[in-house]
Amino acid sequence: MAPAESREKALFGAVKRVYSFWGSTGLYDLGTSLTFLFRQNGIRRRMVHRSFLDRGDRVLDLCCGTGLNFTHLIEKVGPRGEIVGLDYTRPMLGQAKRRCERKNWRNVRLIQGDASRACLRDHSFDAVVCMLGISAVPQYKAALAHAVRMCRDGGRVVIADGHPFRGVFAPLNVVMVPIYRWLASWDERKDIIGELKRLLGDLSVEWYNGGTIYIAAGAKKGEPVEDLKGISRG
Repeated sequence: MAPAESREKALFGAVKRVYSFWGSTGLYDLGTSLTFLFRQNGIRRRMVHRSFLDRGDRVLDLCCGTGLNFTHLIEKVGPRGEIVGLDYTRPMLGQAKRRCERKNWRNVRLIQGDASRACLRDHSFDAVVCMLGISAVPQYKAALAHAVRMCRDGGRVVIADGHPFRGVFAPLNVVMVPIYRWLASWDERKDIIGELKRLLGDLSVEWYNGGTIYIAAGAKKGEPVEDLKGISRG
């Protein structure tokens, strides 16, 4: 096996181990509350608001985890809309399934898969959203390209993720970055905002929690996204 393939396999293995742990222990929801400094409902609601979804729309929730976005998405699309939740690990989807059963949500479809190799039709969603997921995907550029391709022309792609401290709080990164690399397979070196801007063109970014959480949103233009074979999977 080539060194690059071996490294990629190790990264995917780490992601699977980390999120299988969170899903099987049921601690993920508490962990994300701490990450958001107990403001996660407001920030998730804001992310969904920026998707500009309407009643009856179809939305893809990439790296959906335990389904913490579903409440806010259902408020937008209503019972006639559809939510497709995609996640890499079965235990996280198990938690999402139980959430849907408790809430009696019948318009949520769950799929296990890799966001960078998502096998869903192009142009089939009115919006694609992702909260705290892309930074953990080893092939994040391919995942973002897939997100844009699966969104219809004029639809919205909204990505929320974490960012290291800046300014006077930057020294805290010495502690924070290794912790979140270990707990969440977070890779702060990925230029998610830059790559999304390259794919969409116009992009607006909002910052929360002292600049450690951002929401980047833009509309898909009519131009085709380039062939994925030409995209570096870095």
